[in-house]
Amino acid sequence: MAERENRGLRIRTDVILIVAVALAALLLLWQVRGVIAGFRENEDSIFRDVRAQYEIEDHQYGTLITEYYRAAIDVAGEQSYDLDTLSVARYADAAFRLKVYKAAGEEEAAKEMRAHMQEAKTHMGIYSTQTETIKNLLGLVE
Repeated sequence: MAERENRGLRIRTDVILIVAVALAALLLLWQVRGVIAGFRENEDSIFRDVRAQYEIEDHQYGTLITEYYRAAIDVAGEQSYDLDTLSVARYADAAFRLKVYKAAGEEEAAKEMRAHMQEAKTHMGIYSTQTETIKNLLGLVE
């Protein structure tokens, strides 16, 4: 009888040990997943900046504006771009809108877009030379 009790106790101990090991493995996997997600997020941020830099250098302002609005939807997305890059997107967006408003004869809205362009230009930093390129591409020679 004592042998049966020891055997039952040993089986319960083995089950508890297996459950504990399984839980520890799950917790370890959860932690590894979190670390990998952190690396991916940081990597995405780096690649996003590099992509934006290439878009500016290749004069792909439409793509840059799209990424700007996509980031604005994401609460933390806009914070992941540097101010210079965001300012180029804001400037290009305002310049495009200026052209549309001028064509439609909406001078008040066009004046507002000029102000947005001027504001964005003050934050463009190393990309400040892009203002002339954007205006030339849109035919905004004033």
